[in-house]
Amino acid sequence: MMPQQQTRRFIMVALSAAALVSSAAYGYAKAPETKTVGKQASVKDNKPSSSALKEIKTLELDMGWSGLGWQAENKLFLTKASWKKHDQLPKKFNDLFTLNISNPTSTAPEKWAKAIAAGKEEISQATLSPDKKHLFYVERSTYESQYGTAKIINLQTGKVLVVVSNYVIEGEGLWLNNDSIVFIGGGSISEPGAKPTSRVIYRYDMSYGKEIFVLAKADRISNLEKSGDKLYYQVSKKPVNNKMKADFEQIWDSQMKSYDLNTKKENVITVKGITRKMEQMIPSPDGSRFLIVTNNSALVATGKDSLNKYVIRNDYQLYLTEAKGGTPKKVAAGDQFLAASWSPEGNTIAYHMSDFKNLENNKIRLLDVKTGKTQLIGSIIDRAMQLSWSPSGTKLLITNAIPIQVPNGTGQAYYTSIVSFK
Repeated sequence: MMPQQQTRRFIMVALSAAALVSSAAYGYAKAPETKTVGKQASVKDNKPSSSALKEIKTLELDMGWSGLGWQAENKLFLTKASWKKHDQLPKKFNDLFTLNISNPTSTAPEKWAKAIAAGKEEISQATLSPDKKHLFYVERSTYESQYGTAKIINLQTGKVLVVVSNYVIEGEGLWLNNDSIVFIGGGSISEPGAKPTSRVIYRYDMSYGKEIFVLAKADRISNLEKSGDKLYYQVSKKPVNNKMKADFEQIWDSQMKSYDLNTKKENVITVKGITRKMEQMIPSPDGSRFLIVTNNSALVATGKDSLNKYVIRNDYQLYLTEAKGGTPKKVAAGDQFLAASWSPEGNTIAYHMSDFKNLENNKIRLLDVKTGKTQLIGSIIDRAMQLSWSPSGTKLLITNAIPIQVPNGTGQAYYTSIVSFK
């Protein structure tokens, strides 16, 4: 994540505690403890209303540009995605750019963006270190893979360091400080060709050179977040005797866990007042609150032929809670959670929930944490894979990924908007 809180949404997956291997070598706790958090947040209602933020202008970049995050108040990281045929298969090639939006000359960034690194495949994440000197990013291994190569670029020298060259999960990296980063990977670092059968949380410290530390391991780990000295993430286990359920990761049994970076202990998290399955805990910038994503989606029978015998009934809800205890408050519900981002001061949350029945509700919302009122922004065709506030909290970066038809199936077309408020 960038210094400002942001969340990218792909496929939310999870694992059970039974899949965890207790080992001192990995820094696990011998027996996961159960922790309870939550206190009623100051949210009164969730009715669309006027907000303290007034939308004053929107800069829409040309199709194909994917915003990755903020380098400074008026400077973005982004990539240019283009389709190319290679051996009769479409390939997506991406370079990494910076873009100053202070005085845009057009909606075509190629006329004023600055290239800082070349990419052979899609660059799917960019995470700026706190001192703004290094950028961690993941470059996909192949066109359709969710895995990639973890790299760090020195923004002062332009030198690119390959951290891990196989099976790093896109969109799952966080800086702990100016020197250390944690990210989720799969498979084995020592076996570059090995197919990943599990996922791990890696820690890499630039001062230690090539040494990689394993903090936690499970069948699946996702939705990595950090608050203070703790990591928060979802773990899940693939069903063994239920092939139908195994094909839908969003309905696997799962738990939320925390990892204490000081004690190296891993704990199971429960939140008083939430009985639904938790997928993600997104902390406010000061760590005093959490936005909690829950998912009670289920596999239901359609009564039709074998090809359409079962479908997923989607059921997502968002809750807001204080970190110190109490009762959480439900703030939103929908068919799919896509992305969320706390503003730097923690007073506003931008989030995107899909509503398959009412297109008007597909718009992005701004939630006033104090009053509980929401404001609709954007378009009903938006499908935000990333929301990110600028350092001042007066601009919101919206990166959308829209499904499109390509020669060998379905791909994604990216478009990016920057909304300014006052």
